[in-house]
Amino acid sequence: MQLLQVEREIKDCIKQNPGCRFIDITRGTKKSVRIVHKCIEDLIKKEEITKKEVRSRVFRYYINK
Repeated sequence: MQLLQVEREIKDCIKQNPGCRFIDITRGTKKSVRIVHKCIEDLIKKEEITKKEVRSRVFRYYINK
């Protein structure tokens, strides 16, 4: 499976549910936790998505405009 395809699915999931959690993304994309984590970290490095901590160790994800 290509990581770019998974990245697109993650971005689509976040666009549909801004402020979603990691577990919401893994359920929405139906991909393994490991693959989703890798792709999210890559998307953050590319500055395509933002991770915001809302409580201690609780993160929400948003698409960068």
